[in-house]
Amino acid sequence: MKFLVKVLIGLIISYKMSFLENKLLTNISFIGFGISSLIFSVYSGIKTKWLNLIIGVFTPLSFFSKVMHYSYANEIKLFMIILIVCFSLAFTRKEKFKTNYLF
Repeated sequence: MKFLVKVLIGLIISYKMSFLENKLLTNISFIGFGISSLIFSVYSGIKTKWLNLIIGVFTPLSFFSKVMHYSYANEIKLFMIILIVCFSLAFTRKEKFKTNYLF
């Protein structure tokens, strides 16, 4: 199985686990989602896929700043505008990014 598919499965499982009523499983799911998105960011950086790196870096940045209770965590969410622009760029040129659609 490809590496990106494994990361995607990890993201899906951690997302689904966040709806469970157990507090421990909910915490594990949030940590798993942050780690999975961080792994995707590092992988994209190593493979020099810059648009995927930009898309992938904002999720763990927002996640870890919220978990660590940084004072400017809400301002970091404003940078998600950059993420929306990158998504629109990827969808307009989807033939180029067809094999890298993790999002």
